[in-house]
Amino acid sequence: MGRKEPFYLFVGDLHVGSIEAVTLPAEVRNDRQKWLAQGWADLVKRTKAEAKTKSLRLMLGGDLVDLANIVDAQEIAVELLRPLANVADEVWGVYGTPYHVGEDGVEDRSIYGQLGARGARRAHHHWLDTGDGLLTWAHHGMPMSRDPWNELNGHKQLAERTYWSALQHGIGRVGYLVRHHVHRSPQGSPVSWRGVQVAVCPCWKMPDGFSGKFAPGLLPTIGALALRPGGRGLELWTYEIPRRLA
Repeated sequence: MGRKEPFYLFVGDLHVGSIEAVTLPAEVRNDRQKWLAQGWADLVKRTKAEAKTKSLRLMLGGDLVDLANIVDAQEIAVELLRPLANVADEVWGVYGTPYHVGEDGVEDRSIYGQLGARGARRAHHHWLDTGDGLLTWAHHGMPMSRDPWNELNGHKQLAERTYWSALQHGIGRVGYLVRHHVHRSPQGSPVSWRGVQVAVCPCWKMPDGFSGKFAPGLLPTIGALALRPGGRGLELWTYEIPRRLA
């Protein structure tokens, strides 16, 4: 049997514990959570299908709970992610925002450990060799405008900075750049710039009071991000939010 080709699945910003975020079917409290749970079930099904013929790297992008010390949030996050981890050859993680997951990502760190990401496989940033260029991966660092006409500029700026920094320090060719945190994957992404494919991983949280204050009218992107090195590269797996739930 031939060697399976690598397949990376990025999932992050679950924000478990928020009433606007994904949760287990038994914990659903409103129509938004019901719709998110249905999308999550489809994501698990789709991932399992890919894992039958691919070598799956599950890439967990941080902010897996909404706030530190929410009762049962860690347990629910682990239960949601366990079906993905069970079909993965490797599990990796990057830490999210201290406000959400505690100092130095303590909540994320615990979840990652329970799912098999330990030691060097959990950090604030990873450089990984995909076999088709280096991957730079972190939770933070993507500037994102709220204006539709220039919201992709941050992707290009970060690719430009990374390209020149890699040249300056002799890091090697960067092929892929993935970030999380901003909850939006603008139309037109992934972006290719300086030979680097750039994307923001979608999230699993609907608008709340915070986003209503600072970004009213802007909807998050729900879903995941896949990477097929040497093939199609980065591709978004998204679920369009129904108008009745926006």
